[in-house]
Parts: sequence; structure tokens; C-alpha cells
Amino acid sequence: MKRAFPVRFSGLPPAAVLGALLVGVGMGSHSRAQDADAASIPPLETPAIETLDVASLSPDGRARDYGLPTPDEFLGALAKETNPRWRTLYRPQLAHTLGDRSKAAVWLGARVAEVYLAAAARDTQQVRNLGKDLQAYGRILGIGEKIAPRLIRLDAVATAQDWNGVRFEVETLMREDADFLRAQRDEDLAELSIIGLWLRLLEVGTAVVNSKDFPELSLCVGGPGLVDRVAARFSRLSEATRGEKALSKTLEHLEKIGRFWNVEKAASGRAYTDEDVLDSHKRLESSLEALTSK
Repeated sequence: MKRAFPVRFSGLPPAAVLGALLVGVGMGSHSRAQDADAASIPPLETPAIETLDVASLSPDGRARDYGLPTPDEFLGALAKETNPRWRTLYRPQLAHTLGDRSKAAVWLGARVAEVYLAAAARDTQQVRNLGKDLQAYGRILGIGEKIAPRLIRLDAVATAQDWNGVRFEVETLMREDADFLRAQRDEDLAELSIIGLWLRLLEVGTAVVNSKDFPELSLCVGGPGLVDRVAARFSRLSEATRGEKALSKTLEHLEKIGRFWNVEKAASGRAYTDEDVLDSHKRLESSLEALTSK
């Protein structure tokens, strides 16, 4: 029999719930001087607990508009509860002949999420492989040359096993990707890359969380409110793009997941189960498959 754990967040607003769940493991400003000798950097230690008050956040170049945490904060919150086997969660590479630019944008974001996963696993070769993927999808989107210097730096810090450097470079790369796409008036593609990033991260969360290791199963989606913030990004898409079959179905899935893990149910003491987590995982997996398949 599956164990059910009541979610213990009575009366807390979504922002406070997310703050309680997502432990701050953000990088802060990355100092090149301190990281000059990357080989001598000791393994990262678990930082002191910090709460993330998403209600007070504003867009600052770290993917935090709409109250989104950074990807390393999301994965760090998962890692504090258990010791995830990140390498078992890798997604296989797609062929680089993908021609649909909307799908390429989603997959670019999903591969950025994969870089964060590889950094968590401290997998140098996987980061370098993913850099080649990002270059390929960048070419499809018309920004290949613009992101090439950042990818060179990503390869260098991965080779040096500078994992904070990897996070810094890929975080900056994601911001620059969106800026480049918006500059060439591809606002929809910029938003789709961010949506792809978070669909993949949420898929990872729902793959990791279970009642054996996590006292709060709603951590699989970052706690009540986070999925709603991801779904809100769809409002930034043009009506034509938003109406595409795979995207409209993805939004339906996100809205249903958001309603299921909402703050009202959490405050009422809703007892969630592993089957609930699995259902969310299947919806996210199905959405990613539809958005990235040939």
C-alpha cells in the first residue's frame, strides 16, 4: 500500500508555500577570480537553508519573472530530500535535422534543463555533448553564431569541472537566447524556450519525488503555485501559436496539474500519493513528447 502524506501548509499563500519548499541554492554572482583554479575547488557543500520569497522577485535575468525560481534552486530543493540518481534521468538526444522552429525552441529549452541536470550529476562529457545540441538548435533558430562564444565558455568550464561556472554559463546562455530571439522579433520562440526549460524540469521533479523519500509530495512540482506560473507564460504567446494543437494540449495538462496541486488543497490537508505524482509525470512527459517529436 502506498503511503499518503498530508501536505502541511495550512493557510499559506502560494508564494510562501513555494518559498518554504524551494531552498535557495542560487549561485549569486560568479567570481572568475575565485574560480581561476577550478581543479582545486572542493565538492559543493549543502548551503544553509534560505527561503525564496517569490512574491518579492522581479525579472533580473535569472528566469524569475512570473515568480519562477532558478533551475538550480529547483533541483537543489529536490537534492536536499534525497540523493537523486541524476544520470538515470537523462533524455536521449534528438537528431539535429529537426526543422520546425517552434519545436526547436522548446527542445532548446529542454536541453538547457538537461545541462543543469548534468551539472548536478557532475558529468563533464554530458555537458559537452549538450553544448553541441544547443549549437544545432541555435542554428535552426537563427542564433547559432550569436550563442557560439557562450557555448565555448560552457565547454571550457565543464572541462575544468567548474560546476558553478557551468551553471553560470548556461543561465546566462538561456537569458541571451531569449534576448537574441526577441531582437529578431521571434518573441514566441523566446517564450517557447522558457516553457521547454520548465516542462523538462517539472518532468524531472515528478520522476524523482516519491512518498518514501519526500515528506511533501507537492515538491514534485515545486509546491502549489509554480505550475500556474509556468502556465502563465502561455499568455505571452501569440494567439496563432497558442492555438497549435500540441501547445494547447500542453496548456490543458499544466492547468489540470496546477489545479490538482493548488494551495487550497494543500491547506485543507489533502493526502497525496505516489499515483498522483505519477499522473502529473505522465502529463508532462506526454506534453514534451508532443512538442519535440518530429
